[in-house]
Amino acid sequence: MSTARYAALDAISAAAGRPSSHSSPLALARAYLASSSRRTFCCLVAGLALLLVVGLLHSHAGVADLAWPQGRYGAARAFRDMLRRQLREQEPQKALSRQLADDKEYITGMLFGGQSNQLLALLNLLYLGKELGRTVILPPFTAMHFKGQHRPFHLVYDLPRFYAETAIPAAPFSFFKTPGAPDNEKEHVTCWSLMEKYTGAVNNHQVETGFNEHEVYTDFWAVPAFPRSTENAVLDVDAVIAFLRNRTEQLDWIETTRRDLLPQRGIAKGVDPASVVPEENLKPFFDPLHGVPPTDDEQLMCVDATFYVGNSVPPPPYPQRVPLDPWRVGKAWKKVGQHLHWIPEVQDFADDYLKRIFGVNRAADIPPYISVHVRRGDFKNFHGNTFTPLQNYVDAVNAIRIKLQNRLDHPLSAEEREGKPALRRFDIPPSQYRVVATTDEEPGSELWGELDKLGWKVINHVEFRTQELLGEWYPSMLDGEILSRGQGFVGTQWSTFSMLSGNRVEYWQGGVQVVADPK
Repeated sequence: MSTARYAALDAISAAAGRPSSHSSPLALARAYLASSSRRTFCCLVAGLALLLVVGLLHSHAGVADLAWPQGRYGAARAFRDMLRRQLREQEPQKALSRQLADDKEYITGMLFGGQSNQLLALLNLLYLGKELGRTVILPPFTAMHFKGQHRPFHLVYDLPRFYAETAIPAAPFSFFKTPGAPDNEKEHVTCWSLMEKYTGAVNNHQVETGFNEHEVYTDFWAVPAFPRSTENAVLDVDAVIAFLRNRTEQLDWIETTRRDLLPQRGIAKGVDPASVVPEENLKPFFDPLHGVPPTDDEQLMCVDATFYVGNSVPPPPYPQRVPLDPWRVGKAWKKVGQHLHWIPEVQDFADDYLKRIFGVNRAADIPPYISVHVRRGDFKNFHGNTFTPLQNYVDAVNAIRIKLQNRLDHPLSAEEREGKPALRRFDIPPSQYRVVATTDEEPGSELWGELDKLGWKVINHVEFRTQELLGEWYPSMLDGEILSRGQGFVGTQWSTFSMLSGNRVEYWQGGVQVVADPK
């Protein structure tokens, strides 16, 4: 697996010093958008400038130089300085252990599931790193709902800006060890298995986790019983942090696992417990007698599934009568998630797409809108063989208009906003706001026809040739950015993508969100 696949799609690269062998997808995409919106000359100049930026990036070999070069939000220099402190060398190493600074401690974790679930796990991982005082080694995202390759974290989210806002030191796995390099050394790390405690099985999804492409292989160690959060939904994050912070407690637990040979499989009904041989009843992937415990490496800590920790519940929020906000927004979102913005290229392309669909020439002229995420796809298979009726999205949009008008008529105080921005007032009332929708249903379907009749603007990645020009990750990234710009948001029940988009509207725009009734 070649490191060339990390060549810059967006003026940032995770493979230092390897120039691209083909034209910049950014330049091609900007030329296409320019021709369709009568801005050919200006955008061609911008494309040439971007090509120069890419060339400059590839002329530097140090990983610290891969920070966003323009210093947007004044963050690049501080981020580069942080990298120089956290990384022993300015080049990715053949072994992860050779890139860890002597005076630093680190934490990493494993991913699984779709892109939004991976992000939720990463939010929790970053929160654990913050609370434990450890630098976070960020595994790459994995394409699960579309055909694609792993994508490093810093090619999705603006890490320099994140560091400027949170002071949480974090860097992609590829800054520590080059993915796919033929001379990489095979390494093993033992991870505390939160997944086994929550689901009964370890996170043995080697391809999904992104570890194997860095030649890092995992062993697992059981964790003690942790209290659950509200409604018994996830492992309580404070209890997990307390355990990971207390080395004495960890060492005592290691002895317990060795003595009792934990974790054990369940005993089938009717089987005499006295007849069970513990050595033969160990769960797969665990070896408390001969395995290397996590405590043997004090510098690098690993947990196998941070998705299952927290103090708030991922969708669906249940019971339905409970207000959404306490369930959807936990400590990890407030301390971490709200500060993870898309990389600048995604924001720029979102401007281009919105200018095109609204027929305006300047980003400042993009009208206020309500964003709607109409999730279809595999949801019909999961939830009673039905989709959320379109009329329910329409009803939710109307409810959003009322909520927005009420918010404008009765603005929240700074204390009530709890750090969220004030909702912006425009020249037109919310009743006249446009509607922008994204959906995973293919253009040309009956749904698209119905959305068109409503007068809603739908992001058409087939028409824009998004995947062809920018790559397979950009449709979902652009959808996320465009949805986050709504003054209000309507989501699909059970969708973590909707949950995250709604939270962004609240915390970035000061807006409001509603979930469409699924019935």
